[in-house]
Amino acid sequence: MKDIISLAKERADAFGVENVIIASIGDGANLVCDTFGTESYSVIALGNTPDTDQERQDLAERQKILKDRGAKVLLIDRTLFQAMSHGKSYKIGDQEQSFAGDYFGGVSLNEVIEKAGQHPQYGAVHILYQTIQQLFSDGPRMCIEIAMAAADAGVLPTDQDCISIDRPLPQSGCPHAAMVVRPSKTEDLLKWNSFRVKDLVMIPGPRDQWFKGGHIWSEG
Repeated sequence: MKDIISLAKERADAFGVENVIIASIGDGANLVCDTFGTESYSVIALGNTPDTDQERQDLAERQKILKDRGAKVLLIDRTLFQAMSHGKSYKIGDQEQSFAGDYFGGVSLNEVIEKAGQHPQYGAVHILYQTIQQLFSDGPRMCIEIAMAAADAGVLPTDQDCISIDRPLPQSGCPHAAMVVRPSKTEDLLKWNSFRVKDLVMIPGPRDQWFKGGHIWSEG
C-alpha cells in the first residue's frame, strides 16, 4: 500500500493544489520535500515549540535541514485541540479562550445535548473535537487544526486550497490522513463557506486498530 504522502501528491495534482502542510518537522516533512519538491509546491512543516534544551538543539538541526530544502517551518505552542485537551488557553481571533482540561467521551448524543452549556467539558470546542475525532479519528482531526494554525500564523493563504497531511505515530492506532481543504483562520471555522473539506484520503498503518476485524495490511 502506498504511503499517505504519495497518495497526497496524487490528490494535490488532481486538485491543482500547490500549498502543502504536514504535522511534522522530522522524517514526514522531509518525505514531503522528497515527494512534492519545494520548487513547484509551498511546503509548510508544523511542530510544537520544544520544552527542553536538548529538544531545542535537535529542533534547530531539523529546522535548518528543512529550510535549506526550501520548506517553511512553523512552530506553535499548541494547536486548538491540544489546548483544549490540556486545559490551556488558545487565542481565537482577538480573544484568549480558556478551556477545562477534561473532555467527554463515550457518551450518547442525548447526553451531549442535555449537558451542553451546563458543564465546562461540553463547550463548543469540546463538542467539535469529540465529533471530528469520533467520526474520522486522529489523522483527519489533525489535518483540520494544523491548516487553521498555519492560517492563523499567516503562512497559509486562505484564498487557495491546500493539502494537509498527518501521519500519526504507530502507537496511536489511527489511520494516516491527507485532506484537501480551503483553509480558514480558527475564528472563521464555522462561518458559511469558509473552511471547506474538499477531499479526504485515509489509509491504515501496519498496526492500525481503528478499523474493526484486525489489521488491513502488514509490513513485509
